[in-house]
Amino acid sequence: MQKILVLLVFLTLGSQLFAIDRKTNSETISLLREKFNLPSIKFDFNRNEIAIQADKYSSLVSFKAAAIEAMRSFLYDTHNTNSLLSTAIRDTGEPEVKTYINSIINNPGTSFGIYHEDSSESLTHNWIFYISSESLKLNFWAVVDRKGEKPTYNFGSQCLLSNFPHKQPALTICL
Repeated sequence: MQKILVLLVFLTLGSQLFAIDRKTNSETISLLREKFNLPSIKFDFNRNEIAIQADKYSSLVSFKAAAIEAMRSFLYDTHNTNSLLSTAIRDTGEPEVKTYINSIINNPGTSFGIYHEDSSESLTHNWIFYISSESLKLNFWAVVDRKGEKPTYNFGSQCLLSNFPHKQPALTICL
């Protein structure tokens, strides 16, 4: 009888946690779409991976807050010289590049997701997100400190500005 009761409690709580997790995930996606005007980007937020990282690593910064901070970094970071936006502005000299970067990110072929493999940037200390587009040869990662003490930054490689409407034809950035 006790085993059945424990199993029922576990199944009930487990389904509630699953529902909460699904709700948090959809709320995060809705918030990102609205906050950054991104109706077309594909979100790749594996709820199991989010739960594993939340359970395994101590974090003062929630997944939702980290995802917002990562997207903010991708779209607006000009302090880090290796960021997507800094590199594009530096190499093109075009102020309109911000609008172009936004249109590249807000593309159905572009994915924004949570990174799940340890790399040179430790998952123990960081939430790591990626933006990727195979067709545009875009691969960037944003690193958000789980304690919220270090500034968020992004880095990566790109060959994406060859179609930028500018004065010189065939301008391409490849890092």
